[in-house]
Amino acid sequence: MKKYIFILATILMTACSSNNNNLFKTITYNTQINDKNLNLNYTFNAEIQLPDKNHSNQYATLHDNIIISILGSEFIKYSDKKALTIYADSSYAEYKKIYDEIFEYNPVEPTDTIHFATDIQGRVLYSDSTIVSYQRTLYTYAGGAHGMNTKTNYVFNLKTGKLLTEEDLFGKDFERKIQKRLTEKANILRQQDMLPEEDIFYSNSNITPNGNFAITDTSIIYTFNPYEIAPYVYGIIDIEITKN
Repeated sequence: MKKYIFILATILMTACSSNNNNLFKTITYNTQINDKNLNLNYTFNAEIQLPDKNHSNQYATLHDNIIISILGSEFIKYSDKKALTIYADSSYAEYKKIYDEIFEYNPVEPTDTIHFATDIQGRVLYSDSTIVSYQRTLYTYAGGAHGMNTKTNYVFNLKTGKLLTEEDLFGKDFERKIQKRLTEKANILRQQDMLPEEDIFYSNSNITPNGNFAITDTSIIYTFNPYEIAPYVYGIIDIEITKN
């Protein structure tokens, strides 16, 4: 597996491309539950790219490891559509538990409809002859002022289907090299009002290699979800490190 060298950090504002998408298929599943007796509404939408298991044995392994990463190990025993159906049902069960807890000691049923939602997307960001860089985007709404958007990145060895770590790709001394460039970029982002000024809650000490990274043909991207390095209002922050 080739190693990568870091030379510069910049912010990534657009999605990455993939050059092997023809080997992946897209699975979708959408459902809505509207329980008028409980004034409870739940929506679930999923669209995920998965390797075609019929292509080769290595793709079958990669397929299962993607399912494990984005849904959970308990879902690999099902067909793709069935896995999403069960995932949707289990998500609804969790929301229903929240609903029951809200009104457990309240004899008055809600007069306004309570909404819950889950949207999950899995897509290939980039792939070549050695790796597949994959991203899960998850939106959940369980009441309150706003929902929560998160992105989680995964890098897989295409030949073995194995999930790769930073040390696998960048070597044992990766932390020092990467953190230096992340910190440099953070200072630029603060000047551009894309990160808050440092305080006791959010500072450059929070901006470290976090395992949530993606790879393209020219760069490595670190993703920081809301509250990791900035308040919710700043959203998801992607920082790109150019490689050569």
